[in-house]
Amino acid sequence: MSDRKFAIVTGGSRGIGQGVSVHLARLGFDVAVLDREPAEATCSAVRELGADAWSVQADVSDPRQVEDAFEAFAQARGAPDVLVNVAGVYFEGSVYDTAVEDWDEVMAVNARGTFLCSKSAALRMRGAHTGRIINILSTAAAQGFRNNAAYCASKGAALLFTRALATDLAADGITVNAVAPGTIQTTMGDAYLANPAIAADDLAHTPLGRLGTVADVAEAVGWLATGARWMTGAVIVVDGGFLASGSPNPQQEEAHR
Repeated sequence: MSDRKFAIVTGGSRGIGQGVSVHLARLGFDVAVLDREPAEATCSAVRELGADAWSVQADVSDPRQVEDAFEAFAQARGAPDVLVNVAGVYFEGSVYDTAVEDWDEVMAVNARGTFLCSKSAALRMRGAHTGRIINILSTAAAQGFRNNAAYCASKGAALLFTRALATDLAADGITVNAVAPGTIQTTMGDAYLANPAIAADDLAHTPLGRLGTVADVAEAVGWLATGARWMTGAVIVVDGGFLASGSPNPQQEEAHR
């Protein structure tokens, strides 16, 4: 059995999930990826760093698929030391244009999936009386964005779930924290920024004057996975100052006119 710690990352086939998986491997973790998409590229990158890697294709909103995936990982490697819930979907449209099916899919993956995976992980962590669950939220958990009702609602649900779960699991030695990114340069972020006016406005409201990168998020996750011993129910916001500013930065606004 490896003497490395073991992390499970959902949504690890690309984007933030892939970056988190690789960063955790650098920090000494073996990594398992649960994703609807194939994760061979992520597993190869993890193995190149000397870590073991596994992957299972599964839908995080399906209870049976989630439990089967976690049991497969347990058989291969044992109970996880860390779970990072990254898997998420995004829908953009006004409430008038949001079909019930759109709402249900976003809530199923972003909120229900976080619950299902956290429960499966916690059931396996509690025997060791230790473990860390880290949920990837969004600045949309704290602020209402136009044409993003379903996404904001799902991330708001995940935020309060993080706090409630932290309270539930504290007696078992399991901490639950979250990272809330601003706009990150990924496939999902690129879709949001396809409108030049939105991109300019986003930058104008970001005091640090740039969009976020996957590495920015992965570093915060890495600290919660290895440090943060007396933190639970907390959220680290990684957004370049977006939520703190409250108003456009005149220099950035002028630069992007």
